[in-house]
Amino acid sequence: MSTTKITINALSAINLTNLSESGSGAITVNLTTGKYAVTLSEDTMKFGGSAYIQQVILFSTTPLKDGNYEKWFYTVNTSEGTVIKVDGDYPVYVFIVDQLNVRDNSGSATVTFTPV
Repeated sequence: MSTTKITINALSAINLTNLSESGSGAITVNLTTGKYAVTLSEDTMKFGGSAYIQQVILFSTTPLKDGNYEKWFYTVNTSEGTVIKVDGDYPVYVFIVDQLNVRDNSGSATVTFTPV
């Protein structure tokens, strides 16, 4: 198993009041089976140019296999990460949300999945 890094852009936020807004979406991450420490770094993401986002949401589909239904969602922020269990046949989705307007967002962040 090796470390996996992805870049998430603030412009890809899911707009909670306009789900059809262009750019809304999640990044699919396919990892081999195991446990991963997940961290957020190099974060320059902002809402509207002034409010720092400083966190991402992870949606794990592994509960479809292992039945641990309390482990669908995780949050990772710039001051603390999390550890997730992954089944290689079930992807993890990484995303952020915005409640108003995605077009005025800026910046990006790196999400790192490190095997533990």
